[in-house]
Amino acid sequence: MPVNVRPGLAIFVRKSLKVLGDGGFRGYDGGAPIGAEYGGRATGSCQWVEAQITETSKATIVNVHGLWQKGTNKSDTPERLIQSKILQNFLHSKGDKKILCGDFNLKPDSKSIEIFEQDMTNLVKKSGAVSTRSSHYTKLEKFADYVFVSQDIEVKHFEVLSDDVSDHLPFLLEFK
Repeated sequence: MPVNVRPGLAIFVRKSLKVLGDGGFRGYDGGAPIGAEYGGRATGSCQWVEAQITETSKATIVNVHGLWQKGTNKSDTPERLIQSKILQNFLHSKGDKKILCGDFNLKPDSKSIEIFEQDMTNLVKKSGAVSTRSSHYTKLEKFADYVFVSQDIEVKHFEVLSDDVSDHLPFLLEFK
């Protein structure tokens, strides 16, 4: 990645929904992770938005680009465990409905993922998806992306779509 290019995250909110708050934070604050030259700038970022879903209901949606660490094959590391605990603490500070999604750079059976599964539903796992990576990704590990919802989110529909738009497959989540 060129030095003058700043990577970013985006959350798009339907115009009919009122945004009550938004922000961003580092999911890991221990300095640049072990990885590519751009690893410390491009990963470990989190953003959130709180939106009014109905007259009486709001939801906090968190988008994550988890730490990428060279040579770890998306397995647990001390830094990734810290990142999961930082995210969990942020989510616990929110008393409303919660959705946590993004590229976690983690295997499905990692302890880092189990932290979220303690009190949230892993929709990728529940759906039986066989991969969250597209044909543009040629490595063996086929999972990096996840969607977790709190128990009070009513999922109307969830799907890992097959559109080959990047090395990650897009998700479709309808909820109330």
